[in-house]
Amino acid sequence: MKEMSASWQLALSSLIGKRWRTALMAGAVALASALVVAVSCSIVSVQASIEHALMWFLGASDARIVHPFNGRFDESILDTARTWEGVAVATGRFGLQLTLTHPLTQTSPPDKDPDKDPDKDPDELQAPLQSTPNAVGVEFDLVRRFRVFRDLEGTWPDEANELLLDDFTADELQAEVGDTLSVAIDDKTESFIVAGIYNSQKFFGTRQRGLIEMDLHTLQRIAGMNRKLTSIYLILDDDIDAQAFCDAHYDEVPEQVSLERSDMVRSGFDRQIQGTRLGLLAGSILTFMCASFIIVTGLTTSVSERQRDLAITRCVGGSRGQLFASQIYFGAILSGLGIVIGLPLGIALAGVLAWYYRDSLPAGLQVSGLGLSLSMLGALGAGLLGAIYPAYLASRVPPLQAMAARARPPSWRVVMVMGLIGLGLVALQVGLFQLPDPTQRFHAYAYVGIPALHLGAFLLAVPLLYLVTWFAGPLLSALLRIPAGMMTRSVLATPYRNGFTAGALMVGISILVSTWSNSLSLLNHWLSTVQFADGIAFRIVGITESQRAAIESMPFVTRSCPLRYLPLQVFNRQVFGLENMGPRTVKCFSTDLDIFFEINPVRWIEGDPEIALERLKRGEGILVADRFTNAKNIGVGDVLTLGSGKVRHDYEILGVIDVGWLEITAQLFGMRSTYMELAVSGIFMDGDVVAERYGNSDIHFLQVELSDDIDDAEASRQIMAAAPGILFWTTRDVRDRVNEIAFTTMAIQSVIAFAALALSSLAMGNVILANIRARSYEFGVLRAVGGMRGLLARLIFGEATIIALTAALTGTLLGMHLAWVGAENYRELAGLDVKLVFPTIPALIGVAVLLLLTLLATLPGVWSVVHPRPSSLIAAGRNG
Repeated sequence: MKEMSASWQLALSSLIGKRWRTALMAGAVALASALVVAVSCSIVSVQASIEHALMWFLGASDARIVHPFNGRFDESILDTARTWEGVAVATGRFGLQLTLTHPLTQTSPPDKDPDKDPDKDPDELQAPLQSTPNAVGVEFDLVRRFRVFRDLEGTWPDEANELLLDDFTADELQAEVGDTLSVAIDDKTESFIVAGIYNSQKFFGTRQRGLIEMDLHTLQRIAGMNRKLTSIYLILDDDIDAQAFCDAHYDEVPEQVSLERSDMVRSGFDRQIQGTRLGLLAGSILTFMCASFIIVTGLTTSVSERQRDLAITRCVGGSRGQLFASQIYFGAILSGLGIVIGLPLGIALAGVLAWYYRDSLPAGLQVSGLGLSLSMLGALGAGLLGAIYPAYLASRVPPLQAMAARARPPSWRVVMVMGLIGLGLVALQVGLFQLPDPTQRFHAYAYVGIPALHLGAFLLAVPLLYLVTWFAGPLLSALLRIPAGMMTRSVLATPYRNGFTAGALMVGISILVSTWSNSLSLLNHWLSTVQFADGIAFRIVGITESQRAAIESMPFVTRSCPLRYLPLQVFNRQVFGLENMGPRTVKCFSTDLDIFFEINPVRWIEGDPEIALERLKRGEGILVADRFTNAKNIGVGDVLTLGSGKVRHDYEILGVIDVGWLEITAQLFGMRSTYMELAVSGIFMDGDVVAERYGNSDIHFLQVELSDDIDDAEASRQIMAAAPGILFWTTRDVRDRVNEIAFTTMAIQSVIAFAALALSSLAMGNVILANIRARSYEFGVLRAVGGMRGLLARLIFGEATIIALTAALTGTLLGMHLAWVGAENYRELAGLDVKLVFPTIPALIGVAVLLLLTLLATLPGVWSVVHPRPSSLIAAGRNG
């Protein structure tokens, strides 16, 4: 007990006696802990909001009847379902795509005077706004039993001529409650009143368009599909088991219609959630490693500087055990202080983000238990680890030797051992990546590879510091007018401290380099190859014959090709992603194959085109995208079992083709499978085969070729005016949207990377300041013997530059390694044959930002050296 009391007293005296250093180190631990909590809570909040939006869309239903192949079925099935025992409420829905027009809305402010802007077309100033949202026909008197609309402005529609808009569509049309909107129906228009506007669930899937609701029978009439439904939702009596109910009535619905529990829609979503949770774990581990590096560096800096004090304690009777225990207490108390501050700070930071994006996060802030656990574990573990090594030295090294610790040169053997261990950890990650099974390989990488790789890079920062110092040191000394060799000797006097500081700063650069490299790889080697006909028209429930005729009759349309779409599940193998986490569906396209191959530049990779097309028309097989071959080496001669529910058929693969553009286009138009899964790759069938086997003959896409005498914008305007209810995009539109999404994603990832840079730089600023304060005696002596203030400032800035350059080099190497891993995962899990790209400009920007932040973080330390008198610095150094 006495031993513990003495050790505790030593730890407390160290903390209280050096308040500034304690505050700086506690601040570094707090910021590192806050980083882990903020990242994990933000990821969990996004995940919870997606799930919240999905559950809102499903409502209170227990079971549902759907056409799994994106088709429609007769309303008589609803009449039958209402007679089943145990059904409390049953309602039908019908989906369509409508073009809404707000004729009284102007595209410019009302006070805009066209006379003052002669370059503006007066007709353009008065042009009505249009929007083409997805419309859902519902039974107004029943749907409120299933769903509750939050933040509803206005009232719930009751009449057939009333609409309920979501805020997305209302914003596009600048519409308000009570406004009158028109819908073009063939050669006439109908008017509808906006009864209410509801707050949409923006995280429902990745919806690109609005979702409005209107009277079921009115929408059926507009579509010319009376008594047709796309889904039925059922609320069962409280004592009815949903699965038993579905099993009992399974055979009472047509073959191409499925009766299932409503939560079956979660089957695909849950696989996505599992993937998101794995991503959360990987991201949290990455942040945990970053925070641990900061904490270990800070505590090692603090405690190792105290070896002289500990040696003095040994001289006056302190035992080895007391000294060792006191440093463990020191690290634990410091980490505890950081946790107490860092956890609520991290939650507060995530809360600010959740509040700022509250419209897109309906579930609000969610606190991650994993993030809190990792933060506490990381802070305590790193704190103890940071204290053990210097504590061991202080307890084992003789007192006189410990008092001269600062005078001992660094051991080359230790530096070499660190480098070898770092390379070994990197090699371990590479070895784990050679596991033959993709699922095992990915999990090994997520749970072992990521920590091993980052720890290896952290250790390699020490030998890399030597390389950077040797090459950049003389040049920097010349630029900063520092005596030759002075800065090099100063940096290499404490290589572990400076190398670990660089290692802690590298994470932001590694994130920036790896994300930009992967994104540019996708753009340069996959998305940039998108080539197809001049334009494509789309309607989610199928383009009608009258709409198709109207488009094909336009004078500038030279050729057209209809395309049908439906999602199909793969039953006999996992093609993409990981088992139980990857998508089970593929995009199936069907068409007139002769016209399709004439109008599109399709590249055949495997198979004989003539033989394959002949057998396709007989329904004997399918064509698959090249991604099947890239991911699982699936090719000509292999068999896939495709379908959904009760409908399943085996298909032989007759050819492999490159149709990435069509997959991208279908994704951009918002086509999703019935099970909320992202169908990641395409197969091709003959159109007649699909209509016969899967009961869906809708034309969802109509490709067109345009004459050279019309521009894209005018063609789009005329086509959408001639066929209301459809969307039309040109090839340029698709490419622009792809680039917009890609660069938006990269911008978000860059913000995350720069935020990591800023936060780690802020935390490391405390470490650097503590490091400078620990060298107060040294700087005081330099000042006393004639060293000018400017020289000391330049010396400190030069050392900080060396550290920042080492961090940039280490982070860039780590980032490119992570980018290589990402490219391999794209190839193995998604079938994308991307090539590695070095992001030169983003990397240079990241290095410049890192250098600037590091120098800014050094400013307080510079001031603390150049402002006091030399005697004050010498006294402060002696007293710690």
